[in-house]
Amino acid sequence: MIIKIKYNAIICKGCRIDELSKIRTFIIKQAIQYGFTDDEAQFIALATEEACTNIIKYSYKFDQTKDIEIVTYKLNEFFVVEINDEGKPFDPNQIDKIDINKIFRERKRGGLGIPIIKKIMDEIEYLPAESNKKKNSLLLKKLIPSN
Repeated sequence: MIIKIKYNAIICKGCRIDELSKIRTFIIKQAIQYGFTDDEAQFIALATEEACTNIIKYSYKFDQTKDIEIVTYKLNEFFVVEINDEGKPFDPNQIDKIDINKIFRERKRGGLGIPIIKKIMDEIEYLPAESNKKKNSLLLKKLIPSN
């Protein structure tokens, strides 16, 4: 179930894969407000959707009692999509470059989410949960276009 809490934040309570389209729509609207074209906004939404899918599948293991919070904001010259979760910490920056041709040769399903995110976004920052901060935070940053 999706619950909007502010104009720039959304919480997916017990988030499921079939609800990612609502998050996608939210991100597209936010990105367009920051000056991105529709195509650019679609790509940012794709990166966000890939990150949320990984959280739901691998960190939460489809546990529908877990929530995902997404906040968008401007930080210096960046549009930031901050994704907060309570799952097992995982830093996508620790993943080495993936051989996409090998994935296609082996007809392996999956494995392209992180490369897609890295290709679309300009910076990725990961902040694991700590004693004073209960949630992991993944910050997807995209330079705001200068008009």
